[in-house]
Amino acid sequence: MKRASSSVRVRLMIGLMSGTSRDGVDAAAVRVTGAGPGAVGTRVSLLHHTRLPYPRALVLALSDMQSLDAPAICRINVEVGEVFARAAIRCAEESGIELKKFDAVASHGQTIWHIPPQGGSKRKKNGSTFQIGEPAVIARRTGLPVVSGFRGADMAEGGHGAPLVPYADYILFKSKAPIAVHNLGGISNVTVVTTELDNVRAFDTGPANSLMDAAMRRYFKKPYDRGGAKARKGRPDKALLGRLLAHPYLKKKPPKSTGLETFGAAFLSEAVPPRSRRKGEDVLATLAQFTAHSVAHAYRRFVLPESAITEAVFSGGGTRNTFLMQLLGEHLLPLKLSLSDSYGVPVQAKEAMAFAVLGAGALEGVQTNLPKVTGAGRRVRLGSITMP
Repeated sequence: MKRASSSVRVRLMIGLMSGTSRDGVDAAAVRVTGAGPGAVGTRVSLLHHTRLPYPRALVLALSDMQSLDAPAICRINVEVGEVFARAAIRCAEESGIELKKFDAVASHGQTIWHIPPQGGSKRKKNGSTFQIGEPAVIARRTGLPVVSGFRGADMAEGGHGAPLVPYADYILFKSKAPIAVHNLGGISNVTVVTTELDNVRAFDTGPANSLMDAAMRRYFKKPYDRGGAKARKGRPDKALLGRLLAHPYLKKKPPKSTGLETFGAAFLSEAVPPRSRRKGEDVLATLAQFTAHSVAHAYRRFVLPESAITEAVFSGGGTRNTFLMQLLGEHLLPLKLSLSDSYGVPVQAKEAMAFAVLGAGALEGVQTNLPKVTGAGRRVRLGSITMP
């Protein structure tokens, strides 16, 4: 830990993130200046970003978690931790900064299952969540403290534990407010960044890549549709699209969160049974339209009526699907669509950067959840610290 002056603290952090695509780890070496209370003055600088894919056997195991028993999950928890540790070490090496000079590693972990709170405000039942990637392994391999378990404290207060990145989105993009910051991972989520942190809003809009990736695995034995090439060749099934758009999650008001438990391979099998004779390209075209329509619906119903935004900044792996981005551009007119790269935040690095910011906040004792976003009863500090 360093100080830029007598009153401004500087933290060097390594943020680690693996999302619902479950295919690898993004690591970001980040300098966080002014990480203490009061996000207004906090500054974030990306020093280096790297990505470490999971071994194929681990990808296959994580793609079918419902069939794994407790011993298998126990083993995979350590395997994921080892990959996360290697990603942190590689990121430090490539950044040219000695690993020991970093203050801590902030690890989101790999989400295995996420259950949002159930019921109304009077009979609300707390949700639960489960991330693996053993923090003790990361701490021992790196020799650094590890901040992990970011979702639990918010959920213990009745929140969704998601989305968690709006605090960081505010820090990264507050100078451009009002603006929408949108991430396309396996799941799609949007943050409406305003000039005041307390007015920031965010929620999961529904699927991004999750269903398209599942369809690619089924029809073409590939992990994803590169550039949306397969979907671009297909013809959307209007009847199927109509049924997909009738999903009750899309109509639900925020706070709300979702995941592969709702929009994953099981959902695809129910909507398009394996015995269906639909062409893979047509299914992919329909799913791309579903994602675009669901995002546009979320903006029209929950974002635009309450905000004067004119631009949406996109990040995440889904931005590489040029067909999907084309559809989003058409459905979100007249909003300007841009990539976070244009603001110095690489599309693949943003989520890892966000957890570096949250990790720095945890070290400073900052309450980084936003109850108006997650539905939690109060502000809390996110993350537990594991020492090496």
